[in-house]
Amino acid sequence: MAGKPQRRTAFVTGASNGIGAAIAVALAQEGWDVAIAATRLQRLADTVRRVKTTGAQTLRVALDLRSPASVAAATAKVFKAFGRLDALVNNAGVTLRKSALEVTVDEWETVMQTNVRGTFLLCQHVGRRWVKQSTPGCIINVASAHGL
Repeated sequence: MAGKPQRRTAFVTGASNGIGAAIAVALAQEGWDVAIAATRLQRLADTVRRVKTTGAQTLRVALDLRSPASVAAATAKVFKAFGRLDALVNNAGVTLRKSALEVTVDEWETVMQTNVRGTFLLCQHVGRRWVKQSTPGCIINVASAHGL
């Protein structure tokens, strides 16, 4: 007897509000189970509530993209919970709302560690799992017009 078809799964970062929350909810409405991440788990409560109204499974994940250890732990948690991952949506990011002439070195490093290095490391961790498991996947990197 064939088992129930496995639902597709996605991992959405920066899902506590705005675009990330909307992506997580839209995926859930389309039949996906979603892992959602933010730096502080309590900020995900509204997104969890909205996802659960669709009947989708959801997993809250604490993720600090500035920390390679956090990236590794978050990736492991998602794969352990779902057993698979079909899509990664890198939406988390930080921006500085000030003149470039006023940005400090520490502020610049935070932006680069989060938006560039952290996003790359998460892609790398997920990609390594896909290669090891010989499974396909999709990565979507959301960027801001501020990058222009």
